[in-house]
Amino acid sequence: LALKFKIKTDTGDESKELGSDDIDYQINSILSKNFTKNTTLHLNIGYTFIGESSSDDVFNYSFALENFVNDKLNLVGELSGETTFEGGFDDNPFEVLLGFNYALTDISVIDAGISIGLSDASPDYKITTGITIGF
Repeated sequence: LALKFKIKTDTGDESKELGSDDIDYQINSILSKNFTKNTTLHLNIGYTFIGESSSDDVFNYSFALENFVNDKLNLVGELSGETTFEGGFDDNPFEVLLGFNYALTDISVIDAGISIGLSDASPDYKITTGITIGF
C-alpha cells in the first residue's frame, strides 16, 4: 500500500503554457497484492482537485497484472483511464497497455510497452520505454 499527495503550485506562467495561476491538489493510492508466486495485481486510484474554477476535477484509475517469468523478465498488462464524470465513455481517456521489464543488472531495469487507445479521447497508440537505475 502506498499513498501519494502532490501539490501543483501557482507559479506557472499560463501565457507561456507553463502551468496555470492556480493550485491543484492530487491524492493517489497504489495497492499491490501477490496472488501467486508469479502474479501480482496492482490497483491505482487517484483524484485531482483542479484549482481553476472553469476546469473539472479528474478521477484516475488503473488495474494491472504483472507476471514474473523468471528472475530477470516480467510481463505486464494494464487497463487505465481517467474521467471528469462529464460526457460518455468516448469523451474520457481509456487504454490498454502490454509490456515487459527486464533486469539488465542487479541495479538496472529496462522496460517497454505499447498502449492502444480504447476510447476516442485516447491516442490510437503509444510506445513507452524507460530505464530504472537504483542506488
